[in-house]
Amino acid sequence: MSSKSWEEITYDELYNLFATQHYSDSMIAELYDVTKSMVRSKRQKMGISAIGVALDKAINSYKENIKTEDINNISKAITQYAFRSGPIEKMHAKGQLSQEDMKELNKFTH
Repeated sequence: MSSKSWEEITYDELYNLFATQHYSDSMIAELYDVTKSMVRSKRQKMGISAIGVALDKAINSYKENIKTEDINNISKAITQYAFRSGPIEKMHAKGQLSQEDMKELNKFTH
């Protein structure tokens, strides 16, 4: 168990465990004696996700030589993630957004 409590963990500490040290949510949960769902929830609230880590690594590796094509591909990946893996898709699936709403959002993001 860590000497720091789960409530005290900072963004940088959690990001380091998840992104740099490649700890799974289960491993982090065991380290802090909390549940896996608590870890997942805190990561989501802090904006730490697998896709975000991948984007960070991609951008950092290109810092000085990033190309417009790369930015376009990253933008498309983020849009795909937001629509298919995020709350927009869930809202649409629950009937909270109509097909017309989805069409309008698609026009806006493309």
